[in-house]
Amino acid sequence: MGWKWHLCSPKELTAAFPYRPSHLATVVYPWRLEQSHAMLIGTTGMGKTVAMSDMIAEARAKGQRCVVFDLTGAFIEHFYQADRDIILNPLDARCPQWSLFDECRTEGEFWAAAEALVPHDGGGEAQFWVIAARALFVEFCLKLVAEGRGTNAALARELMTADLSRVHAMMRGTIADPLTAPEAARMAESIRAVFNVNAKALKLLPTSGRRFSVRDWVEEGDHEDEGTNAERSGSMVFISARYVDMSVCAQLLTLWLDTAMNTLMTMPRTKDLKCWFFIDELGALHRLPALEKGLQTARNFGVAIVTGIHAYAKLKEVYGENMAMTLASLARTKLILGTADRETATWCSDFIGHRQVRDMEEGYTYGYNNARDAVSLTPRKHIEPLLLPDQLMNLPRLSGFIKFPDGFPAAPVRLKPIDREKIAHVFVGRAKDRQPIQQVEGKSEGGETADNPPANHSEHPSSNDDGAGKPVVPKQGTLPLEPVVEADAKQSRQQAAKRAEKDIPDDPRKPSGKSGHRRKSSPEAHKATPRNSRPLLPTNAALRKGDHPDEKDPSNSVKEGRRSDLPRANPPSDKPQAVDRTAQRQREAEARKLMLEDGVPEQDQPSQEGPDLGDFEL
Repeated sequence: MGWKWHLCSPKELTAAFPYRPSHLATVVYPWRLEQSHAMLIGTTGMGKTVAMSDMIAEARAKGQRCVVFDLTGAFIEHFYQADRDIILNPLDARCPQWSLFDECRTEGEFWAAAEALVPHDGGGEAQFWVIAARALFVEFCLKLVAEGRGTNAALARELMTADLSRVHAMMRGTIADPLTAPEAARMAESIRAVFNVNAKALKLLPTSGRRFSVRDWVEEGDHEDEGTNAERSGSMVFISARYVDMSVCAQLLTLWLDTAMNTLMTMPRTKDLKCWFFIDELGALHRLPALEKGLQTARNFGVAIVTGIHAYAKLKEVYGENMAMTLASLARTKLILGTADRETATWCSDFIGHRQVRDMEEGYTYGYNNARDAVSLTPRKHIEPLLLPDQLMNLPRLSGFIKFPDGFPAAPVRLKPIDREKIAHVFVGRAKDRQPIQQVEGKSEGGETADNPPANHSEHPSSNDDGAGKPVVPKQGTLPLEPVVEADAKQSRQQAAKRAEKDIPDDPRKPSGKSGHRRKSSPEAHKATPRNSRPLLPTNAALRKGDHPDEKDPSNSVKEGRRSDLPRANPPSDKPQAVDRTAQRQREAEARKLMLEDGVPEQDQPSQEGPDLGDFEL
């Protein structure tokens, strides 16, 4: 263009020179090497997020699209714009309505989604259950699509929670028919359990709001004209989750990333950069089936992938040792920051490179005289690393080495953090979509109705019977030992009350209240009673009452000429004596009072047909 480029507008320059190199750690990428992919290696707090933030800000300024996996929220709070960006988090209020059936249209796409949704990390028996769960999921989704009921709610209702016989009826005639046969109910329930454990996040997706499809977003970016649709240029999809929610959302996040990468690889081939993938904390996700294919061939479709890892051991744990080495070799650009373990440091030292060193070995020979003394020099070559592992382990924060492909040597770099303004919240909780249970008229607050079952009732029938079909309602809130303790305490109080009642017996020297006459004292009784025996002392209950039998009964007074400490026998009498009803009622009232104080309820006295103790003379 010569001198004419001075008179061109930025738009004309962009059209004439569409490629503008990006930067990594303040270093300019070599010509079109962004699509060779990059891997950022470093322990926590060393600067991986700082380097990724600079690259995202540059992509936003250029109007390039990005798919960002944000586990900490550091990218959302600095770059999220509600008018053109999307947040995919099933627990976030800003997450749009998303359906699996909007992404998958063919059987092959459903199988790709099944690999991301139900991952496996090995072979053996675990591989059979995983493959069977995938087959059941794919066949069920195809059946729902054929019936025109392809929704997340129908999938959760018909497959994840429906009765096994109903699932088998829908799978009849498909390859999943023998997997759900009633004759092998245990196997069928195990297969469905494997799927339910991995696909539990599908039940957390919002059911209202605007709809969003990752496939449509990718296709829209492929046909987007930045000059006419500037407000949608540079759109970003933030796939995020909090650490506490990763156990629930990990499979769903993996599915979203895998879907975006697979869709991009169905677009026409191009050499221009169209979309970035920033995956920080690669080890936090489940195994990404499309990651290996993306690192191998996505560069032909205008995709650049930037991943970040903490340690090589975590990458091997998720992908295996061979696959971890494959992924590391496919990401040809390396930004190596400070590491914490020797294995990762040695691994990074191999990436930086080695050198061949030639030195001389000296040998000395001594003899008995000076003529035999000699010095020999022997050349020797050996290979040593350019940077020792200890040097990488001792790197300061925000310092490291960058290594580009195409023969560029490793170079030291230093990151410069930028204090960016927070323009969005990291997480906004979503209210539950479930409607509150309304109380039925005519029932109390704790009443048991069809809409308001009791608290100890379970929605699963198998947990409410004794194994033979007999309903059992478990008692909650009471330990098995509590009834025994309460019964023992109640029995002890009753026995104490009875003893207290017996402590106020009828005076044996007074006429009985239940007998109209007194029996004659036998001579044997007088002979059995010694003359020097002491009189009976009053009981504690009688002393508390202030009622001593000797004070009330005038017949018990000491007679003249006789000792007061000797027992006195009542003279025999054949005439019935009057019953002292007043004293008896008073004793009964006192006994009832003691029982009420101890908390013992009144009980009916058993009928006594035989003679009472008051009828006998002691």
